[in-house]
Amino acid sequence: MSLRARRREAGDGSGVLEARQLFGGYGGDDILKGVSLKAAPDRITVIVGPNGAGKSTAMKALFGFVALRAGEIHFDGVRIDGLPPEDLPARGLGYVPQERNVFPSLSIEENLEMGGILRPKARGAALERVYGFFPVLRERRTTPAGALSGGQRQMLAVGRALMLEPRLLMLDEPTAGLAPKVIDEMLDLIRAIHKTGVGILMVEQNARQALEMATHGFVLVNGADRYSGAAASLLGDEEVLQAFLGG
Repeated sequence: MSLRARRREAGDGSGVLEARQLFGGYGGDDILKGVSLKAAPDRITVIVGPNGAGKSTAMKALFGFVALRAGEIHFDGVRIDGLPPEDLPARGLGYVPQERNVFPSLSIEENLEMGGILRPKARGAALERVYGFFPVLRERRTTPAGALSGGQRQMLAVGRALMLEPRLLMLDEPTAGLAPKVIDEMLDLIRAIHKTGVGILMVEQNARQALEMATHGFVLVNGADRYSGAAASLLGDEEVLQAFLGG
């Protein structure tokens, strides 16, 4: 059975991710205190908010890296909370953590091949697709990942996640630590990926810039989603602007 057929069998084919009233955290302390959110393939959805709001914890919880005390997560019509993270890529979810997202001692191409390990017969086509998004990775494909700039390393991390052709790509702070020019380039690349039919769910520290490129947004405060809706509406909300976007 093909990967696409397995995806259809696993769920309803919609590719919608929905979290309902998530509570959880580390060591018995709740960082998430009732987070609910939704992302879909036809959207760029961003999670923004002040430092310590639980943004990255929410993303990790969605992919099974944080234990939940309560709540449910559904993807493609199937409940996935409680599943091990390694089971989720085959269902159509891709995840790029903020740190430790490449193998420094391996070359660019070896990193990408590792990303496509579940689909060996389709690896060549997937490589070409990734190189189409990131030509600089093709040019430097024999270079160890540890020798790349911050922006190139982030491109490689995103490229690895794309090797399995996810329907929803989850990005945790993809522009963290990058120079302003490189931030613009990375966000443009994310838009280009979305235009090919891949949904984006992204935690981003550059809140205004993220909402300007998004279709939908969630503002997390103290572990809960205080504001949510169309990104344009959030940008036009005076309370959101004053409290979280600098007026």
